Amino acid sequence: GLAVVETDGYQFGAIDRTGKLVIPFSQGKLNDFNNGLAIKGNNKEYVDAYADETGLWGFMDKTGKMVIKQEWSWAAPFSEGLAAVQNKQKKWGYINAQGKLVIPCTYENEVSFSEGLAAVTIATGKADETIMAYIDKTGKQLAKPAYDVLRDFKEGMSAVVKIEKPGTDDEIYKFGFVDKIFKLVIPIIHEKAVDI
Repeated sequence: GLAVVETDGYQFGAIDRTGKLVIPFSQGKLNDFNNGLAIKGNNKEYVDAYADETGLWGFMDKTGKMVIKQEWSWAAPFSEGLAAVQNKQKKWGYINAQGKLVIPCTYENEVSFSEGLAAVTIATGKADETIMAYIDKTGKQLAKPAYDVLRDFKEGMSAVVKIEKPGTDDEIYKFGFVDKIFKLVIPIIHEKAVDI
């Protein structure tokens, strides 16, 4: 029921369906509302996810009240009751709707929960080496990593990838699908997988 609007000086607010300003303009990017909350930054000019310094981010409700304070280096919208947030060390974790960190910031990527699971990237401790694994909403890692790339679950299945000849010019991605108990139900033989 609200649309985010911007005016001079990198000021953002929100209007209702009649055009009435219901969230006053304030400095810092305001993202679209999702599940009643919008990500709000305190940045003074345009920034993007690839900038080294993006300001700090929190969450605002539809009355314009900051309900989760701006203390995160980056944030993603809430999905299934949790939002991915990045700390100042550039590691990702998850907060609940009250702003409490419920899954520690230990992951290398920002990914939302889908069907109760998130496909996170974990640093192994070796130079630039990572693995992907699924975690549940408690942060518990489920099943040993067996694939090079994992995708979100949709309708009870997830695309998984094995990379043949990694790091070479002949690198090939092969796709298959696993079910919710991580059993391979469609063999890893396909060259592409598209979400429908």
